[in-house]
Amino acid sequence: MSSRHVNIIGCIALMMPILLFAQPQQTLAQHGTTHTNLSISSEILDQEVPYSVYLPPSYHTSERPYPVLYLLHGAWGNYLDWVYFGDVQQIADEAFKDPSIPEMIIVMPDGFVDSFYQNQYDGSLDYEDFFVEEFIPEIEQTYRTMAQQEPLYPDGQYRSISGLSRGGYGAMYYALKYPQMFSSAYSMSGGFVSPNTEYPSWYNEDDVNERFESIWGPMENGIHQNFDQNTIQTLSETFPEDQIPLLPVLYIDCGDDDWLLPDNLEVFDIMKNRGFNVELRINDGAHTHEYWRAALPKAIRVAGHSFRGW
Repeated sequence: MSSRHVNIIGCIALMMPILLFAQPQQTLAQHGTTHTNLSISSEILDQEVPYSVYLPPSYHTSERPYPVLYLLHGAWGNYLDWVYFGDVQQIADEAFKDPSIPEMIIVMPDGFVDSFYQNQYDGSLDYEDFFVEEFIPEIEQTYRTMAQQEPLYPDGQYRSISGLSRGGYGAMYYALKYPQMFSSAYSMSGGFVSPNTEYPSWYNEDDVNERFESIWGPMENGIHQNFDQNTIQTLSETFPEDQIPLLPVLYIDCGDDDWLLPDNLEVFDIMKNRGFNVELRINDGAHTHEYWRAALPKAIRVAGHSFRGW
């Protein structure tokens, strides 16, 4: 084989990731598709867990693999929230018109009413085990994802996570617990509650305590037994120093009129002081779907740029 042929083959190999991220002009006028009648049969939870998925415009007309953004809903929500209240399809379709943002699959799992996306203290719902051990692997084998083609695409490089409110907590929780699983984590109005959180007057303290008891255990000395050690504040403070370089890029986005703003600022200060790769965005708005619809394009952009290694 001539050296010219060798050089051409080498160039093609180097261009493969670029070609896989390329977005043909003819797809820009098309729309992605959103599917909401899906579920995964979980052995860990012993039940069917529903989810929604957005497939980008070129998914059905190409054979290439795609990165994945996991998008989590808030408390008292479900797997349909981002579809019907968050306008995920319209926002994603618009985002992918920007050639700097690669098309991606967006997966919206059901997080149940009050799981906080982790294993419950009372053993009633091992959601964290389900999400990490069952949900992500099955999603990434069911759809044409880059995770199917390891080691060509390293694990975590083409997987991102985001969420609103309690889902923002979940995104940061997973990023801190499993830093090498994700390339970025984007929290919108993160539910970074702690023992010092000041709840709005309309919150029912008894209801909050009852919900928290199943998640973090019975009250001891004024706080739930496992609560403090699972706050984003404590997880950030105790994150191993030598693993900080392994963390994905982290974004904290919160409205200036959001009741959770003080907690979000506290988390940012802790992370920044410890040298995390973290960005803070404070914008006009409160704890509303209007705010989260405005934040979603930024979360998609951050995920896309992290997939490209920017």
